[in-house]
Amino acid sequence: MGASGRSPLRLGLLLAAVLAASPVLAQGALDDELTLRQRAEIHETRERARADHEQVLADCARRWAMNDCVSRAREQLRGLLRPLQEAEQVLDDDRRLRRAAQRQRAADRRRIDGTP
Repeated sequence: MGASGRSPLRLGLLLAAVLAASPVLAQGALDDELTLRQRAEIHETRERARADHEQVLADCARRWAMNDCVSRAREQLRGLLRPLQEAEQVLDDDRRLRRAAQRQRAADRRRIDGTP
């Protein structure tokens, strides 16, 4: 268990729940409230993973073979953070697409209205 009281397995399960929403994100069928909740979940998961990582590093410092322990801990953290970054990229892509569509609609309205 890490400093936050969550095991790596629990973090993995929470991460899986966050990533389960990815197909919905990819379809662009999101409202802003859902997106904000997903971003908050990603942030919380990332912070818990980092806190757990700090605890593992502290545990490594008490061991004889510290370098190997630290290397494994860093690789584990990268493995936990990579899917979170991918989920954030999906959210960011969705936001960019929605903003581009808004700009296009505004440009179309201006063209129809004859205003620059």
